[in-house]
Amino acid sequence: MPGEPLVCVWEAAYALSSDNNKRLTVSHIKEVTLSFKDLPSVEYSERKFNRLFACSDKVKLVNYKSYVHSVLIASDVRLLQLLPEIENRCWEICRNRYDSTNIPDDVAEMLWRIFNRFADENTFPVLIPAEEMQFLITCLGEKLEIDKKRMINSLGKNTTFATFLNTLNGFVSSPAHIRALRSSVSNIHEKFVKNFIKWGWMHIGTKLMSKFTFWEECWFVLTNERLSYYGKSFLADRSGSSFKGEVIITSETRLEPLPADDFLYKSYSGCFKLSSNQDELEISCGTDIERRFWMELILESIETSSCANNDAILPEKNHIKPFVVEDSNKVSAINKNEKETTESKDVIEIEEEKLKVIFMKLDKDGNGILDKDEFFKFFSLVGMNSMSEENSNQVFDSIDSDKSGNISFDEFVKYFETAIFQEGEGDSVSNRLRDAFLSADRDGSGTINVKEYIEYMWEQKRGVALSKLMKTFESIQQSGDEEISYEKFQELFKDDPNVLSKTGPSSTNENMNKMLKKLYDDSNSDELAEFLKDRWSSFSSFKRKGASGKVVMSSPDEMVADFTPGSYSLMDLACFSDVPPIEPKHTVVNGVKWISGPEPGKSGKCVFPSDFDGKILCDFGTNETLRYYGCSFANGKQEKISLLYRHGITDFLYANKYLDDYVKLTNGGSGIEKHPFSHLDCPMEDDSGYFILGKFVSADEIHLTAFRIPKLHALYVPGNVIHSNDYLKGKWRTMLSDEATIDHVHLVKQAKDTVNHFTLEFM
Repeated sequence: MPGEPLVCVWEAAYALSSDNNKRLTVSHIKEVTLSFKDLPSVEYSERKFNRLFACSDKVKLVNYKSYVHSVLIASDVRLLQLLPEIENRCWEICRNRYDSTNIPDDVAEMLWRIFNRFADENTFPVLIPAEEMQFLITCLGEKLEIDKKRMINSLGKNTTFATFLNTLNGFVSSPAHIRALRSSVSNIHEKFVKNFIKWGWMHIGTKLMSKFTFWEECWFVLTNERLSYYGKSFLADRSGSSFKGEVIITSETRLEPLPADDFLYKSYSGCFKLSSNQDELEISCGTDIERRFWMELILESIETSSCANNDAILPEKNHIKPFVVEDSNKVSAINKNEKETTESKDVIEIEEEKLKVIFMKLDKDGNGILDKDEFFKFFSLVGMNSMSEENSNQVFDSIDSDKSGNISFDEFVKYFETAIFQEGEGDSVSNRLRDAFLSADRDGSGTINVKEYIEYMWEQKRGVALSKLMKTFESIQQSGDEEISYEKFQELFKDDPNVLSKTGPSSTNENMNKMLKKLYDDSNSDELAEFLKDRWSSFSSFKRKGASGKVVMSSPDEMVADFTPGSYSLMDLACFSDVPPIEPKHTVVNGVKWISGPEPGKSGKCVFPSDFDGKILCDFGTNETLRYYGCSFANGKQEKISLLYRHGITDFLYANKYLDDYVKLTNGGSGIEKHPFSHLDCPMEDDSGYFILGKFVSADEIHLTAFRIPKLHALYVPGNVIHSNDYLKGKWRTMLSDEATIDHVHLVKQAKDTVNHFTLEFM
């Protein structure tokens, strides 16, 4: 059932499986569970684990949920406290096996959590159904400009997270793509991970007569505030039009179990009643175990609402019975008394184009940075005569975080995010801290010395001892520094509002923030094009004529990009959002079946259709073309990767007869392979042969390319990427490992009752 957080344990078990076995065993789950032993919310007992799962060599998620909810969880710990800890630990296990060359780690982590919420909990490795994947890609495509249809087609019917991430990686090739992806993923994560506790299919009962109840299947969504239910069309269109009703969860909400109900020769079990004010629902979960899951999570939501109301009507503890796992061993239920509130902030998306419009209005000389004179004159120009030059300089210095004497565009954006958008109110802690710092900074230097600090604190707390003030000041001074910055001031007083100034420049600072917010609201991102056209008038609409009088060089009206002074990666500068990702030349073959060997160390076979001629396209290896297969050149890149196994680097010399004399005659024929460890392959000579890369884009469709790798370019091949070195020549420097099983398959074509080996040819 989608929406189950503990799917992450299955993901971790697959990551720890050295041969990526598609069969889940108790030993896999035990290895993951052992990694939870040091978590504060866990009480692990090997004896209890073995007793519960000793009867079988496989385990179902429903049994493991029973174990987590009733045995693994520590006393007086709430389930909503334990589950995030387990999910965090599972991500630590999984993160190193995924390749996300272009996708930042934090975005990949959010995607992983989202994927697990949509995945089918009854699969191993964990798979996401096609309809759920289609919905997820549609959500991503709302801000990320990708070919959604092509991506959906390339993923196939059921997809693992590794395949999904690797495919998405090929669609993200520029900083603009990454920003759009981060925004989309944050929104989806906020909606389906942070705000949702559980969702799934259940039946809702409607009384027809005194003895009969009609049961209708609905899609239920539980949050901290409500239990909502939707019609069957919800998963198809995800629209509000399928909304049928909800029960608001408050301290007055009642929760009680009900006996099973029989209606029209069908039994509806796992029933309970949820009532709040005038709303009342009778619900059937299908099983007593699933009822326990729902009731326990709803109970915790009621407890959250009950923190301020001791008279809340909660179900008696004996109403929620212990779990029963399939071997009939009973485990005791655990009381949960700890109160916990969950706060969620509204995510405000800032349009960078609109901020740049405001920045360019302030930047009169167009050099991409603001000086103090431009800053002060602008506020005088818009009527803020109450802001003195001294006060303007104080605000300027607090925004100028690197103390360069200028405000960069990045510093300007950061100020908007923290002082104007994040807090919202002028009386917020953040703005009050800024006001307090400005009041204490008597000389407007942007830092506070000991004299200014003591004078300000004495004004706020006249009874405080001088020795205590000196001790506090010294505790926040950096070693060797005589003054403290605004950042250090924030760290010290962010949790102590009693010291915050309510006088001084606060009203002026608040008015300035309101004025900047109004400028932002009134600005139009379309204005940016005109500003840039005017700023770059010498380059836009550029024309150069030759001796013949004809235009021999020209430029369009609009600039492709504009960069203000600051630090950028070369990728920021050179990857253009309007240029689609480059795909290498590749051969598409349908009807392909990968059959792994019968045991580790034995080759399997990759069966191609009988009409495949064995010819594949060639291309030159570049970072752009290699990215299609999740690979890249390591030379000159400072990106960090994690190696799951011990690796060694050595030189291999491939003789001219390597293919004919060894591959064909000794090794059983040409093949391709994949394995969990990573590769580095660097040709040391010009004539180095062909390095084969491939990937399945659906269950039976494979793409293949024969790459020419330039001399002394180290090719990085992440774990589980399909490849072959059968066609290499000369000396290659290679990084590899002997600690994981290689899944090697021979290339064969099925023709009636015969199997014919073949070798790839290149065109």
